[in-house]
Amino acid sequence: MSTSGREASRAPGARLDLRSASEDERWELLRSRAEALAGGEALDVEDRQDPRPLLGRIESAHPGTFEAVFRASGPGRYRLEVRRRPPDAAHLVSDTFGREHRRLVGLMEDVEHLARGGAFELAAACYKEFRCGLARHMLVEEQVLLPEFETLPGGSHDPCAATKQDHIVLRRAFDAMAETLRRHELEHFLSAMRAFVEVWGEHNLREERVLFPAIDEARDERARAELLGRAMCF
Repeated sequence: MSTSGREASRAPGARLDLRSASEDERWELLRSRAEALAGGEALDVEDRQDPRPLLGRIESAHPGTFEAVFRASGPGRYRLEVRRRPPDAAHLVSDTFGREHRRLVGLMEDVEHLARGGAFELAAACYKEFRCGLARHMLVEEQVLLPEFETLPGGSHDPCAATKQDHIVLRRAFDAMAETLRRHELEHFLSAMRAFVEVWGEHNLREERVLFPAIDEARDERARAELLGRAMCF
């Protein structure tokens, strides 16, 4: 499978299964394993319960120290990557959300590669992870980043309205692409994907050129760290 857009490979054994742990054990296990990570290292976590309350506790205990990427999001099964930020890394919306853009682009490239090779079951599984990631990414933008952008001096509602409209279009396309993969319809999938990527690519460029830099420039390091902490736990 292609690894374009993915993060660097993680150390073997950097995994934590919380599915059979009690409530107290879930917190202690995640806290201790996360605290043991060096800067840039990551921990793959699997849980039966929504881990966002645990992420909130991690953020309260270590503000601005960790990031999280969801790979599966319920019901009954959650997978995420908890990564410790390098200690000297600035908290920048452009870096964090731009990196997530690249990860998601890499996943879509993987889906296309697998579908073209006839591995539709693997393509569907990869697409499911892509969909989970993008759905959460858009929700966090709507609930955390766009309200922040609208409070900026001179902040315009126009980029926010365009972003929200794009989100509507992209969400409508989710089921159609999933269905073409389920039916092993390569040409229909590629057609739907091209239409999706045309909207999504322009959408990402607008965010990376306007939305993200505007927030970074208007907010100091402490404010950006707090904003990214809220985004991680949302």
